[in-house]
Amino acid sequence: MTYEELQTIKRYISRLNALFELRGDDPKYAGEYVQLIRSFLRIQPKETYLPMMEVMTLIKYQKPVIFQLLKNRGQRDQHFEFLTNITMDIRTAEKNLEQWLSESA
Repeated sequence: MTYEELQTIKRYISRLNALFELRGDDPKYAGEYVQLIRSFLRIQPKETYLPMMEVMTLIKYQKPVIFQLLKNRGQRDQHFEFLTNITMDIRTAEKNLEQWLSESA
């Protein structure tokens, strides 16, 4: 993976972590998560994958109200329908995202 791809992905993971810390699990913040997810999906790296399963898993377990709103959005938006159905074990997701943050290109 290129240095630029790695740095971009790290930036988005850091933004997600900041959002978790700064915002409660309140419906009024759902738009911020939608915006972050949509922006993250636009990256389209050529040499790696986006850790979307990990991101959605963290949202599911750390912000269940927000996750439910995203799931409801899936009734109107195929991207969110797909994304809210791809989750994994929370510990594995946390570990994988930590690895992303500590990785160097």
